[in-house]
Amino acid sequence: MGGEIWAESEPGVGSTFYFSADLKITEAQSKTVVNRLNLGKLRVRVRVLIVEDNELNLELAQTLLNKNGIETEVATNGQEALDILDEKVFDGVLIDCQMPVMDGYTATRHLRSQERFKDLPILAMTANAMVSDIQQTKDAGMNDHIAKPIDVRQLFTTMDKLITPRMLESFRNSHADAITEFSAALDNSDVDSAIRVIHTLKGNCGAIGAEALRQLCISVKADLHEGKPIAADRIKTLSSEHRVVFEETALLQSAGGLE
Repeated sequence: MGGEIWAESEPGVGSTFYFSADLKITEAQSKTVVNRLNLGKLRVRVRVLIVEDNELNLELAQTLLNKNGIETEVATNGQEALDILDEKVFDGVLIDCQMPVMDGYTATRHLRSQERFKDLPILAMTANAMVSDIQQTKDAGMNDHIAKPIDVRQLFTTMDKLITPRMLESFRNSHADAITEFSAALDNSDVDSAIRVIHTLKGNCGAIGAEALRQLCISVKADLHEGKPIAADRIKTLSSEHRVVFEETALLQSAGGLE
């Protein structure tokens, strides 16, 4: 990684170990996950779970991802990872193969046995890159592997192939007809249904960074609660912004290889 490692030691006092590494990532090196997502108005965050018991490797991986705009959470063994994944949603998992309590192979098999995790990108982090070791990761259900010590270019190139923000697909599937449903509810004087539709849309706009549409939803919802009528031009504005968001999510899905 273009760096150095050294130690300073004093008898009776102790030793201090140092290392340096070039962690810069250039556009020429890799089309990263983050760059791929920076289109239009949306800023979709990728969330990755790092599972690693070695403190140095864990800190390095987390620093690399965080510095490039990727949100992370950590677990120190496979069982911790399973517990976290039961409660939270991630776009991918980086997992060490050899860990105490539960290793990466076992944890991955547990995940793949569940329908909801069958398509979750799982990348092995392994110090063993022999053919037999790589085959073992595939047999466990891992999508690919990243060699240790971590190579920055390989890390982001591999992630770029496999990890995409699943929130986009969910948003498009859930809210394609949101404005039509909202308008129909108003036409039927069903204010409660209109509020429910706009409230759900507002929350999920926040999740994918569609701030302009979210603010419109907040304003419309407030007026509905106060009993104010929603003029046709405001519904038209909602519809227009909704269309813009769907066009941008389509671009992001295409760039991320979801379709």
